[in-house]
Amino acid sequence: MRGGATGETIKGNDYYEKIEAEELEETTTVLAAVGIDVPAGGRRGAVAVAGQPAESDYNTPDEVATRIRAINKGLKSAIQQRDAKAKGMQLNEDQETKIAAIPEIEKELAEMEAKLKSLQ
Repeated sequence: MRGGATGETIKGNDYYEKIEAEELEETTTVLAAVGIDVPAGGRRGAVAVAGQPAESDYNTPDEVATRIRAINKGLKSAIQQRDAKAKGMQLNEDQETKIAAIPEIEKELAEMEAKLKSLQ
């Protein structure tokens, strides 16, 4: 069986594993663009959607503060893209999606700030 653009030979399940890995990488990139975290290794069922972090995540003030910094970074990027669009810059689909996710990002930021306050 041949696979990929490189034409390398892939046998049996390796072909499907390669396809799945490529799809996972693409999905992770798109999810990251809209503020959805996928843990390292892309474990199935371990996705924390913006505004809906897993209950077991972020149990210490340091973990919450780190997450707040990450959320702020993503929010800043989305706002910059929104401002660029307002100035007439043409954006790609991922950038448009990220702009649309600003309310969810802001909601998660508020939740994390409240959680940090309760942990201190």
